[in-house]
Amino acid sequence: MAGVADGATLSPSLVSFVSVSGGGGASVAGGRKRSSNPPPSCGHLVCKHLRGNKAGHGTIVLPCFNYHSKDGSIKSVVILGFEKGSWNLFCEGMNHADRGCWIACIQRALREECKLLITRTIQVSDITLGPIIGTKTPSFYVELDSTMVSHDLSRGVLNAQVAADNANPALPKDYKEIQSIGFFERVGKKLVSVPGNSHRSTFSDVVRTWLEESSKSSE
Repeated sequence: MAGVADGATLSPSLVSFVSVSGGGGASVAGGRKRSSNPPPSCGHLVCKHLRGNKAGHGTIVLPCFNYHSKDGSIKSVVILGFEKGSWNLFCEGMNHADRGCWIACIQRALREECKLLITRTIQVSDITLGPIIGTKTPSFYVELDSTMVSHDLSRGVLNAQVAADNANPALPKDYKEIQSIGFFERVGKKLVSVPGNSHRSTFSDVVRTWLEESSKSSE
């Protein structure tokens, strides 16, 4: 696939995660109360850890890949969505069909929010855990590669899918929250717009919190 190379690990191992703040209720990602979701039956160690530490029933998803610039340089980029006047991370609440599995929630977010056409089931090896946002909601980096996505990773392809979903009357509103897809390079404690994004770099509170928390974890 054009524009994709082996991604670097951007956060600590999922297996080491044991520090989600306690408490029930909804998460930043719009997760529902614990009683509305069944215990996870997926067998994923990360889901066991998250539930045991009372993580919010939702996910923040950061798709990332190596972007090949026209000047020949390679940038490690994160994909964001533009909604309600700012660039935001992709946030998805868990629903009953996810059966308490955070990876199932991530898989759904990749199609509904990120507009990625995934060719196979997401595996634990595809993801690494990022910082906890809003004290409860786990964030996940998803390393994209050619075995996972059926199309080129370009803003043209992804924004065409945004337009198609928004114009499709058969799709529910969950598919129609994003106005545009953009690429951003992580440079120190900042996100820098990759030339070609459709809006200027105004970031949501969730993005700013993620930058602060991820910077702390890397110090």
